[in-house]
Amino acid sequence: SPVSGKTKKDKAQFKKYLERIEDPNYQGGSWALPENPTTSEKTKYELCEKVIKYKRNHKFTTEKLAQKMQLSKAETEDILYCRIDYLTLDRLLSYTDKLFAPAQVEIIIKELKPRKRTITKITITDYYQTKPGRKMITHELIVELVKTLDGRQVEPEPKKNPHDREVFNSALIIETMTRKGKIKTVPKGGFGKGSSRITSGQFTNAEQIKNQFFAHASCQRAGKESGDGGEHYLSKDSQALADFANGIANIGDEKQNLTLAVNEQEFNNKKQQLVNKLQECINGLKLKFQTDLNQLQTITPKHQKQILELEAEIKSIEAKYKENMTNAAKETDPAKKAKFIAAAQVAETELKKVKQKLRNNPLTKLIQYNHLLNYTDDLEKLFKGNVPKQPPTVPETPSNPNDSVDPSEGTNPTGGQTP
Repeated sequence: SPVSGKTKKDKAQFKKYLERIEDPNYQGGSWALPENPTTSEKTKYELCEKVIKYKRNHKFTTEKLAQKMQLSKAETEDILYCRIDYLTLDRLLSYTDKLFAPAQVEIIIKELKPRKRTITKITITDYYQTKPGRKMITHELIVELVKTLDGRQVEPEPKKNPHDREVFNSALIIETMTRKGKIKTVPKGGFGKGSSRITSGQFTNAEQIKNQFFAHASCQRAGKESGDGGEHYLSKDSQALADFANGIANIGDEKQNLTLAVNEQEFNNKKQQLVNKLQECINGLKLKFQTDLNQLQTITPKHQKQILELEAEIKSIEAKYKENMTNAAKETDPAKKAKFIAAAQVAETELKKVKQKLRNNPLTKLIQYNHLLNYTDDLEKLFKGNVPKQPPTVPETPSNPNDSVDPSEGTNPTGGQTP
């Protein structure tokens, strides 16, 4: 297996390997399987080898193969290098479907006792060959089978014998053998060794991140009225995270490309392009940090003291408002009920004014309209080479004291923590 070692000889061999993989006649050569691999690792490894075979048979360059699979060059190289830790089985299956017909699976079984069978191995067969009796199954069933095998102690693989080799519909196997207790399914939340690793190239769009998030997190999809960053923001935020993660992989490729320069001039050009890209990011971020710094220098202890006083006043007014509304609800006399309601309305008007003062506090503005998201945007744009050099525009705060405010809404601009 090619290894990027410390010696010149090791580095030369690694560079030679990188060059060889671009050859349309590339015969393959990948990272070796780990010792005692899981079913998931072996299955992913076999899929990678199928892609290498496809590349060799069609005499594709890596760029052409990447275009065919609708992937970046870096993602395609992960497959050609058989970097199975970087790839989930379901993603790998979806990638290879761009090259082959829907996956076919051959199950090898072993007779333990009469009428009792145990799955011992799952093998991905050649996609472009068909044999009588082979069943077509979905990605989901393949992944479920592999997880099932990863979640139990797999016995030694039987010797290949035509008489104990059969093909089954995997859906039927999962249903019947799980029901009869022949296979232990994977515990909830468990995915077996090597199948839960997450890398920078694992997600390519917002939908993948959102699905993974809801699959593994105990959370409630909030509605728009909650204002707590629920599902109504998740798609946009997830796409930003996906673009950012994919961008990190791209800049990593640029660093790697420095080792692939064919001469001194090309090396210097690649180096200068990377220097310029990083310098643009530094300049853009510096202006935005300076904006925050200028605001911070105008803030004094009196602003923090004012926040504490206003928060205490808000709590007091809210208590009066709730007390009057409670009394009005209980009161049966129309005149007295009207007085309670009028008192509650006065409290509500006063509450709006005090909350407006709180919003206008410089420390509140600094907390509420921080530029963290702008920093994130710049980092994301860094990897696309388009970093803005102008400082951000701070959003204007509402100036109308009569804007509609729910007396029961939160009052602490720090999210519940007093400065």
